[in-house]
Amino acid sequence: MEYIAPENELTSNTRVLCCQCAVPIEANPSNMCVACLRAHVDITEGIPKQATLFFCRGCERELLALCLKRLRGLNRIKLVDAGFAWTEPHSKRIKVKLTVQGEVMGGAVLQQTFIVEYNIQHQMCDACHRSEAQDYWRALVQVRQRANNRKTFYYLEQLILKHKAHENTLGIKPNHVLPIKCSQSKKLISHDIHSNIYNYKFTFCIEIVPLSKDSLVCLPKKLTNQLGGISPVCLVNRVTICDVSSTVYWRNPFLPICNPKQLVEYIVMDIDVLKEHEKKSFPGQGVVSNKHVIADVYNLSESNVNDDNLDKLDTSVIPDVFLVKKHYGERSARRRARTWKLKHMAEELHDGLSSTNE
Repeated sequence: MEYIAPENELTSNTRVLCCQCAVPIEANPSNMCVACLRAHVDITEGIPKQATLFFCRGCERELLALCLKRLRGLNRIKLVDAGFAWTEPHSKRIKVKLTVQGEVMGGAVLQQTFIVEYNIQHQMCDACHRSEAQDYWRALVQVRQRANNRKTFYYLEQLILKHKAHENTLGIKPNHVLPIKCSQSKKLISHDIHSNIYNYKFTFCIEIVPLSKDSLVCLPKKLTNQLGGISPVCLVNRVTICDVSSTVYWRNPFLPICNPKQLVEYIVMDIDVLKEHEKKSFPGQGVVSNKHVIADVYNLSESNVNDDNLDKLDTSVIPDVFLVKKHYGERSARRRARTWKLKHMAEELHDGLSSTNE
């Protein structure tokens, strides 16, 4: 223990006698020597010298910070230094050497060093307890889609990252974002017959419709009649906002006859301007078309399509060319111009994917 003079105190050679032992000392606010001041004042009296420390052997933690958090009286004084003192490895004791400062008797600053001894008691943390009991997860969700591209999976991944559904997921709430078919199974882990409490592991199998934006589909005849007699050859405009619900789809499922990979570049050579009362709704009608514009279309006349619903239709109903959208140039050049990148939950899941799947 030593006495530290305040910084604003002027240097002086004046010496006085200690009020307890009459030893000549330099003048200080308490007029006491260090030995007498240490005998009368203890700034560490509110800090316990022994404590119990619970430490999990299955994981590593910041041990020194954990030791300091167990002491309650450190908020009243200033902590200058902290470090471990040597102990025998198998003694289950941890000694921490602390150096603290505090004001006593008229503003004098006193610095004191002491040792706190901790008794180690083993206690398993929640994460290691679940690992020991082989209780790694509570629910498993399997999402499947039998399609050629991964556009729907990328969109679903961005929704999960946006709403942080992958962090500490505790439950699943069904939401009508995509038309899906869900099946559920559960496995009993343990149960208490006295309190009637059961612990299950749940598995959800979610199958997404094999459709994506700009996919060309041929609806069954029964479904076209239910939807008001619309054209059987339709283009998927949006997946999230659909006129065909998941219940209706899985009752009469249908597959895409053309995918975005089969789009062909065409040049619009001429357009016919129609008045409002002359407009008719037919398959392949574009929203906005201009001359000398490159467009992406489906060439049904030269495509090899194997679909039972399409084979039942009259050839006069099926258009030779189905206009989809305007062509916006090379995809790689547009991707290089991006100044931002999408976040992914696991980068290794996206390795090896083709650029056409984006």
